[in-house]
Amino acid sequence: MAVLLTDATDPARARALKELMQDLGSGPAARPLDDLVIRTAAPGETVFGIFKSRTSLSGAFETPDGIVAVPVADLRNAVRQDGGYTVSVRSDFVTASSAPVLRPVPRPMTPAVFGPAEEKRERALLAHAKEEGRKAAASLHAFWSAPPSLVCRNIEAAIRQEGGDAAQAFNGMKAGGRHAALGKEIEKELRHNPTFARELGKVQKDMAAYGDSREKVLAFGAAHGRETDILTDLAGTDREIARHASRTPTSEPGRALIQTLTGQPALNATEDPTGRPSLSSARTPGPG
Repeated sequence: MAVLLTDATDPARARALKELMQDLGSGPAARPLDDLVIRTAAPGETVFGIFKSRTSLSGAFETPDGIVAVPVADLRNAVRQDGGYTVSVRSDFVTASSAPVLRPVPRPMTPAVFGPAEEKRERALLAHAKEEGRKAAASLHAFWSAPPSLVCRNIEAAIRQEGGDAAQAFNGMKAGGRHAALGKEIEKELRHNPTFARELGKVQKDMAAYGDSREKVLAFGAAHGRETDILTDLAGTDREIARHASRTPTSEPGRALIQTLTGQPALNATEDPTGRPSLSSARTPGPG
């Protein structure tokens, strides 16, 4: 669970997972994602599984414990073995996704005309974003207020023991750490408690959907010189999500968490406070 929450709060890993989930959820081979544990691999980890998909940021391998995303830079090191591939992860998604790209300097933007048609479009985009935000807040509230496992309470207790430092608590969940026993509890829950894995996955999915809809309406607003108005209109939604997200184990407060999950700039208006997936038996193409 620590890995999944790190994925949700690290912008580079969140982007890689968002792209991967969109790829796995579309096309002729699309599959339901609600019952799958999908996470990113950590540097130094060795991943073995069946190759499933490749995006611009990662390659996906189906393992007995879920879908694992490997930085695309490491796919060249994949070795075919026993019906699958073994990949030694040497890169990090931060470095893999932040290579400098030279782009032409854009011309100063002149706001487009904002007439009745544009006003109607803006209302529709705002309504959609608010609805996605409502779903995301509900998912966060359900996960932490009525958790499907007592392990959620134990995680919160571990973070309190570390003075609110979630990163320190997560490090302590590794083998030999202060909270190693809790780390083993989390692994068992993800393997044997499908409701726990499903609800955690739903939080990630709903937050990604809100991020998409919020990005679209802000882009529309920027094109028409109305970005400030839209941020003001979304302030209530952002504040509600931040209120629930502040309980999520992370070293960042709720306001910063919503920023990283949506990939948006600072929200000045929010100053208030698996089940085991079935393995595919079909042959799949190689990752290279």
